[in-house]
Amino acid sequence: MDPRGEAAPATRAVVCRCVWSRRVEPSAADAVAAALAAAGWTVRTVDDLCEAAAVAASWWLEWLREPSPGVICACRPRAVRALMAHTLGGALPAVRCVDLVAADATEAVRRVGTASAVCAAPSRELRSAAEGWLPWFPVIDPARCTACGLCVEFCLFGVYELKEGRVRVARPANCRPRCPACSRICPEIAIVFPKYDEPPMDGSEVTDEASERARAVRERLEMLGGGELRDALEARRRRALAARATAERASGGRGSGPSA
Repeated sequence: MDPRGEAAPATRAVVCRCVWSRRVEPSAADAVAAALAAAGWTVRTVDDLCEAAAVAASWWLEWLREPSPGVICACRPRAVRALMAHTLGGALPAVRCVDLVAADATEAVRRVGTASAVCAAPSRELRSAAEGWLPWFPVIDPARCTACGLCVEFCLFGVYELKEGRVRVARPANCRPRCPACSRICPEIAIVFPKYDEPPMDGSEVTDEASERARAVRERLEMLGGGELRDALEARRRRALAARATAERASGGRGSGPSA
């Protein structure tokens, strides 16, 4: 706060180049970073913000916990807020999110709102997804999630867990690249894939609740009614029951429920 009680203007930013999915054009992100740096901002440019969130990178944690106002220039703001929630697991900081999806350099700088003109940004080599894990994974919109647990039951790869009344993405690296199926069946439209390109699962704001909820119901009926997925879920249920029975036999038949 300044002496007049007004919020201080932001002078620090994170700019995502989104090099593995190109939701944001890297040259546009570079132009934004150069314009902000020319205006005297402290700028951190990253190749992939999803990757930083997935591994809880130390610089990302420190940046989010700084008390001064900040700006994140990346993909859809709802997706960025979900990435912050994934990292922090609690209240979100007062950070402005700027949507750079489908923006060229001039439009990207305009969206950020800096007074600096677009200037030439140094060219940077693009990383290849082949160099490591492709950070494709879901994040949860905490403003929409009701912890119904459907995603936990639906996902065959153990990405989610339901603990203490909260659904969290516990194992992001288990997610199968390019598979957004769980987000398509979520009844609250709360699962976001930042690298996906179909709204609202990409983090776009939900503009038609009734239509999206009806679509999610149709998707559930189609996916769960399909033979292979239905059979896989049923097989997993049987394995879980068998494992529980084995554990009870090993403990002398003592279950967790009340005795008869």
